[in-house]
Amino acid sequence: MERTTIGSFPRAEKPLEEAVAEVIDLQLRHGIEVITDGEQRADMITYFEQVPGLARGGRGLRVSEKIRPMDDPGSFYKIVDYALVRPQLGGRVKGKITITGPVTLGMTAAMGGITGYSNVRDPSLYEDCADALIPLAEKALDLGAHLQIDEPGLSAKFESPKYTERLFSALPDKAIDEGRVSLHVCGSVGRVFDELMSLSVNVFSFGFSRAQESKNMGLIAEKSLREGKRLGVGFISNTMLETADTAQARLEKIARIIGVKNIAYINPDCGFAPTTPNLVEPILRNMKEASDGFLRSL
Repeated sequence: MERTTIGSFPRAEKPLEEAVAEVIDLQLRHGIEVITDGEQRADMITYFEQVPGLARGGRGLRVSEKIRPMDDPGSFYKIVDYALVRPQLGGRVKGKITITGPVTLGMTAAMGGITGYSNVRDPSLYEDCADALIPLAEKALDLGAHLQIDEPGLSAKFESPKYTERLFSALPDKAIDEGRVSLHVCGSVGRVFDELMSLSVNVFSFGFSRAQESKNMGLIAEKSLREGKRLGVGFISNTMLETADTAQARLEKIARIIGVKNIAYINPDCGFAPTTPNLVEPILRNMKEASDGFLRSL
């Protein structure tokens, strides 16, 4: 069981290297063991403007032509920015690269405009997104990073998880088996839970504290995780300041339901991009206090 964050932090108005260094230092100060770069360059969709077939439009990214893999995955912004993360880790903790999944990326970009596909429901749009993401995900794993695929579009029922499976099924079995690959789905996952459990990834990240995710507690009590599947547990709000006692009680309840051995990570519900900047550190402080208290109680 390791502490992590979901990925994004409020973007700082300062040079990229300095902003990333501050986000890493903040995580290290509060006991985070799987570190992200804080997505200081762009939002989770705009990061993919380098992918052929995606381009900036009036409403963010749009689909400008058939989507294709990058010629040089090593030049992808997320891979380049990970080079800023690694030196600060010093072998003490692990690093994580977050990549938006094909369903969320395809649907969101298509809503900004679409060329080269019949419409936003064209299956080849999502198949091409998955195929374009595979070499980026493989490169992240080759660097020794943990890999988190972000798919809020699954809980919103944008499209079928089969397109996300197209990505997972192409990744190395060893990385999947080691738990270095995870799927983050925010929101209530009741409508897609069974489909998620059938995916060839073993770690799922769900939230439990925000209002829209409160049903997830009842869901895991009603439905068992499939054998070999574990959870990254969002046990503290990412947007409001909860007390350490409240968060610890929630984590203890989840542990009683699914078993401590089935908790892979503990983290805030979702990313900090929408969080008031001065709340981020107090949330991390309370998260550490709550998780320390929980671990002492085991």
